[in-house]
Amino acid sequence: MLCDRTPGRRAQRALARLTPLLSLSILFTSARAHATTDAVLQGTVYDEVQRPIEGAVVVLHDAGGVTVRSLATAKDGGYVFHGIPFGDYTVEASAPDRVENHQHVRVMSAETQTIDLYCLLPRFVSHVVERPPEVKAPPRATGSVQSLDRAALATLPAGEDRAITDVLATQAGFVGDAFGNVYVRGNHANVQYQLDGVPIPDSVGSLFAQALPVRLIQNLEILTGGMPAEFGDRLAAVVNVSTRHASSTPEGTAQVRYGSFQTVEPSLTYSRTLGPVGVFIGGSVSSSERALDAPSITPILHDDGETARLFLRLDAELTPRDRVELFASYAYNHFQIPIDPTVVPLDPAHPELVRPVDMYGNASAPYVPHDTDATETEHELFATASWVHRISERAQLQVAPFYKVSYGALASDPAHALGPLADPGATTSDVTRRADHLGAVLHFSTSVGGHHIKAGAQTDYLLGSTDFALYTRDDAARAWNMSATTPGTDNTSAILSGAYLQDRWDRGPLAVQMGVRIDEQHVALASSPSSDQVGVSPRLGVSLAATPDVSLHAFAGVLWQPPAPLDAGNAARVLGVVPASESVPYDVTPETDLYGELGVDGRAGAHLRLGATGWGRYAWNQLDDVAIGATNLIANYNFRNGRAVGAEGRAELVVGYWLSAFANVSWEIAQGQGIASAKFLFTPSDLANTAWQTLDHAQTLTANAGATVRERSASFTLLGSYGSGLRTGAGNDQTVPAHVRIDATLQYAFRDVPLHPTVAIDIVNLLDAHYAFRIANGFVGSSYAAPRSVFLRLVFPLGGKS
Repeated sequence: MLCDRTPGRRAQRALARLTPLLSLSILFTSARAHATTDAVLQGTVYDEVQRPIEGAVVVLHDAGGVTVRSLATAKDGGYVFHGIPFGDYTVEASAPDRVENHQHVRVMSAETQTIDLYCLLPRFVSHVVERPPEVKAPPRATGSVQSLDRAALATLPAGEDRAITDVLATQAGFVGDAFGNVYVRGNHANVQYQLDGVPIPDSVGSLFAQALPVRLIQNLEILTGGMPAEFGDRLAAVVNVSTRHASSTPEGTAQVRYGSFQTVEPSLTYSRTLGPVGVFIGGSVSSSERALDAPSITPILHDDGETARLFLRLDAELTPRDRVELFASYAYNHFQIPIDPTVVPLDPAHPELVRPVDMYGNASAPYVPHDTDATETEHELFATASWVHRISERAQLQVAPFYKVSYGALASDPAHALGPLADPGATTSDVTRRADHLGAVLHFSTSVGGHHIKAGAQTDYLLGSTDFALYTRDDAARAWNMSATTPGTDNTSAILSGAYLQDRWDRGPLAVQMGVRIDEQHVALASSPSSDQVGVSPRLGVSLAATPDVSLHAFAGVLWQPPAPLDAGNAARVLGVVPASESVPYDVTPETDLYGELGVDGRAGAHLRLGATGWGRYAWNQLDDVAIGATNLIANYNFRNGRAVGAEGRAELVVGYWLSAFANVSWEIAQGQGIASAKFLFTPSDLANTAWQTLDHAQTLTANAGATVRERSASFTLLGSYGSGLRTGAGNDQTVPAHVRIDATLQYAFRDVPLHPTVAIDIVNLLDAHYAFRIANGFVGSSYAAPRSVFLRLVFPLGGKS
């Protein structure tokens, strides 16, 4: 991210005082939601002499033991489960007078897994022993994919209160920042989230990623490269979320979390079935004196915040072949804009004196009077209805309309922000955004021979508005010039549409994933010419199972990634660089990437799995953005060209039930060349710079490692991360110091105590490392990770198992 470094163009602080909306969220979902990235599980049931068994009963159970589907084998002993969502399963086979056989399997999106089972006569079975846990066999994916199940998510520090973005930051290829955002493989085109197969539109303030806590996730699948053609828009990564579902037994948890910075968070989840309908509900509220990572470590000034989250779903199966799935979630954020106490006011008696630059050449941020009460308020409501029809055992259709409204209000308390101690010539703004998305997705999939064919289309209509008011300072009166207030409104509408066709062909150890998609985005601003852009994205991936324990993959393709049109005018209005009487020019264009990668994934015995991936990308009209103040409001722009290259290594260890561990390391270089759009954000020297420069969201070296030890009702998890530092300096030519951070959690379940509570202690930043994400560069200014924080969690199960 390249930003204007001059104080006159830095983000101003904001205030919003709005009454939170009361929203209800209702969802009808099947007992097991089907993601659009469905998979195929197939195989043959044999007897003791390798003869196929006709009529054997094969049953598929999910990770919670719920029966997903069952069938009888054909004459050749074969079975096929088509259209199952990604996740962990147990497949079992039984036949008359024979011993039942079962296997555990992890199925990835758009993957065909082959599992053969053996039902033997009793005299051929001396004893049956349940094998201890092992690392999963490598997937036959044609791109980079990582997965986590609910059990792994629950053992992370902070437990099931951890946000999705915090989980993603522990995975290979991801870099986190001070505001909970993640950047993947040097890409700034945003992350696409899919919830039970439905893509979630862009949010105001990236609320969705923070709105869904880990406690509501059954399985999490993360694609960081080699995306099939079914995925378009926001392709830095694709995060597939399979949410939890109601089981036949009532279950849930009531929890309260308390700790550092006066953080308090009560939460509740509960699920049960009511006849043919399953109910799952979750919600939480929280307050803290450190809502954002503050500009300085201590003292922390003006950083309080509150949040609320609500998630509720009901599930009903209309017929054996038809389900109706409805879903909605609500999220609310209200937080103060942190004030940097290290910046001092200018001395009017010595106007020639200026604040010194820091050791990196960064100019000081503007002074914000300490009585400025700037805040931001955000709301988001998302709802979708999905009809899933199983046409046959080998084909299914999904139609899912959706609606989403996002709202963000940033205002500035001009009476205090432009007061006596404010910088001469200072300005500040109120900016209120609303984005209404209305769209639908359609997916059809079928299996024909060794081919798994998918086709689909999606559309998303955006109606957006940005209301703003620019305030200026009367330097003579050393106060807000109320008569010079300049209000205005920017209206934006856009339609993003796409269609795709893809085929995955499996033949023996070889799998080929090929497809093409066409996308179009039409953007219309009220006072600017409309913009139409079309992209064609052919993609090809190959996977080869060199042995049952080693899988190789290669991918090459084109990724077309449009910008977020609503953000076009944000920075211009907040910074006051475009007069209210003029329209903000919209010249931001989609990014087109030529992307490729090579990878290997394999098991070294039953307990260790290793993997490595190398990737590269060349981009035209590379997207980047600038953050506005200490908020999640952003503005897009383009580099003329971009390039990135990297390599990743991964390891996973499972030693029985008592120990599991993982480690990963990522190396990357990401650069941009020449500012091509939204030029009002930059100085003439910035625009004149045509050299390749490293992007400040790309961290050269990132590493993560974690281990969990279990002993009956107790578990202990240690999670460590290393970062070589994000970029800083007036030209992004220097790096902040490297850092090491360690988080830990210890939990114990009291099974023999009334109410069966679980007690957990979470320690974030165990070594109290005072490291910076950024130092005084760009609109964001300085931001530091939180110092050591300690939290206590008390959890009570409701109903059956939690």
